[in-house]
Amino acid sequence: MCIRTLSLSLLAALLLLAAPASAHDLLAPPGARHNWLPKEDWSAFHWSPFDELQLAGLLGLTHRELYDYQADDHRTLAALAVARGIAPTALREQLIAPWRGHVSRAQLRVLRNHTSRVLTQGHLAQHMFWHPFHSPAFMRHADRAAHELFGVSIAGYRRLRRAGWTEVQIAARGGRTPAQLRGVITHHLEMESELGVRLRLTPRSQARRMLARQKSLVGCWMSKPLPAFDPDIPFGDPLSHHGPHDRNSKIGILFPKPAAGCWLPLVPLQ
Repeated sequence: MCIRTLSLSLLAALLLLAAPASAHDLLAPPGARHNWLPKEDWSAFHWSPFDELQLAGLLGLTHRELYDYQADDHRTLAALAVARGIAPTALREQLIAPWRGHVSRAQLRVLRNHTSRVLTQGHLAQHMFWHPFHSPAFMRHADRAAHELFGVSIAGYRRLRRAGWTEVQIAARGGRTPAQLRGVITHHLEMESELGVRLRLTPRSQARRMLARQKSLVGCWMSKPLPAFDPDIPFGDPLSHHGPHDRNSKIGILFPKPAAGCWLPLVPLQ
């Protein structure tokens, strides 16, 4: 499925600088970057096949405890389930149970596959819930996205962004007002959210939660220059957020720290 859409997630992905370390999610192809993600629409659009609060409840965790566990994406949700005496396959079946009787058997197989991957791939799982604007799939329409959002080419966007311009300043160069930029971003985020629900790839409750999370960060994102190293990011250091290391290493994040600034709306309450 190739979906033509543009969003804030596109531009964030275009500017990520990854270190040449190997990916640590086991399904990543050999030689993939450390922060590799599958270039599939369901993962790019954050269409989690289950509600994250349902997951937390089944694991006996608070929402904040789930977030804290996933801060280090070398740790998988499947391993957490085992540590709490729950078989990962049983957890998977409980998570997809709300879909039974409401989707076809073929669709249920798709949802089961997606759920298995979220449970067993640490970085993918962290991305699904806590990387709201990280969507590498949309690099396929980069120039079109830059023109629609900012009125400039993708080459011009990258040059200005790396020179310290904010998104609002770049949009002004292209004849777009802050309200117009926000409106386009919000429209596409809403469109993506509704599409996932309509295709029965994510429950409406989770789609609403992710959309609210994305909208809460739009204003901050629009007004911030591109940082060489963002001290507010809660998931590690600038080298793919982990530092360079081998795929099988369990080094984890190098500089764990609490979220601050633009990242604060991501963090669930205790």
